[in-house]
Amino acid sequence: MDASLSDTPSAFDKLDGIADRPTPASVEFDLLPFDSACVPWTAHMRWVFNRLESALGPLVPVPMDADVCTNFGKNNGKPRVESWVYRSQYARRIRFTYVDQGEEKQIFNAVVYPEPSSGGDEKSGKNKTHNGDCPLLGIDLLCLAKGKNILVGIDLQPLSQDSTYLERYGLTCSGNGVTDDLAAIRDAFGDLNAVTPSKRFYQDARFFSQSMLFARPDPKAMATHAAQQALAAAGVECVPETFADDVCVAEGPGCGTQVVEERTLAAVKAYCEFFLEKLDVANEVHRGEKEEEDALVTNVTAGPDFGAESAFGDEDNEGNEGAAGAEKPKPKSEERDARILSPLETAEAHDAHDAWQKQRDPAIALFENWFGKVWAERMVDEVLFPTGLAVRELEARGLLGLGKGNAVEK
Repeated sequence: MDASLSDTPSAFDKLDGIADRPTPASVEFDLLPFDSACVPWTAHMRWVFNRLESALGPLVPVPMDADVCTNFGKNNGKPRVESWVYRSQYARRIRFTYVDQGEEKQIFNAVVYPEPSSGGDEKSGKNKTHNGDCPLLGIDLLCLAKGKNILVGIDLQPLSQDSTYLERYGLTCSGNGVTDDLAAIRDAFGDLNAVTPSKRFYQDARFFSQSMLFARPDPKAMATHAAQQALAAAGVECVPETFADDVCVAEGPGCGTQVVEERTLAAVKAYCEFFLEKLDVANEVHRGEKEEEDALVTNVTAGPDFGAESAFGDEDNEGNEGAAGAEKPKPKSEERDARILSPLETAEAHDAHDAWQKQRDPAIALFENWFGKVWAERMVDEVLFPTGLAVRELEARGLLGLGKGNAVEK
């Protein structure tokens, strides 16, 4: 266990207290009526937790007081707010927050902060376990006013607006047709009604990319579009003019909510996979599996064309030096470029991001209205946006000397 969790007895006490608490994947909320116009995001939270556990785990719970982890309103337990914070070898902080106010509001928010110290040779960038200065993964899904206002925000949030940094992580919108850019993923979800974010919150875009998916889904319009596609797939060439008006007659108020839920989940998955690709985790388990594969390939008797280029790419020939003694390709973990931000610069950017959010996040006023200013301030300081925590963590581990912290605007 990390020293920051084990230095004090109180940390163990808190951890023991939450050991049996349901995870974001196993927690249960009251089901919405089948015809509700409000979209639940519990399936999205469940998928994200399971995917991160698989790719970055084991996820270790960060100790928090029970009254901050969970809070209930006085109206039949609504609103209900649940939060979880985890860490792993590859992420210094993974936070989930879910707000359940029945048909009135459903909100899911998650942020993944990569571990700034990526291991291996920090200076050259070789033999890393992951890219420590990778952007944050941010997910905001909101269904408000009984389904009348749906907002989707998903992004890889850059730690620097320097062009070199943005290009390295595929966050540019140059329109040059690069297939691995995040903009290509964003454009694939135009059916969610992607719009330009409001300047009220996004006027300072320092911690958002140009490839952020910001959308206001229209469930009925999406239901109509899905039905039209189904007719086209069935070979119907002429669609009646009244078709759009008739689509939702049978479904009632909940028309299109399932389509929104499914397409939003697809977007969450796409952004999450892009994030994991850029984080480029190469843990010991995966390296061990690759070494076993290489050993098996090396022991195979080569035929006349064994050294020819594989139709499946260079990876299939990895470990096959052949009679000519060709140089073995370097493992992917040794081909990474040197990091752009040092661990300290990365930690400072994490803290600057949280300080920026702390001044602007509209959920803070919502929590004050529901549970009072004292609890809301604890929620902000202990769960949502702990001030200066990332740098303090580096300092506690003796890693402040890994780079000069002068790249982040104060």
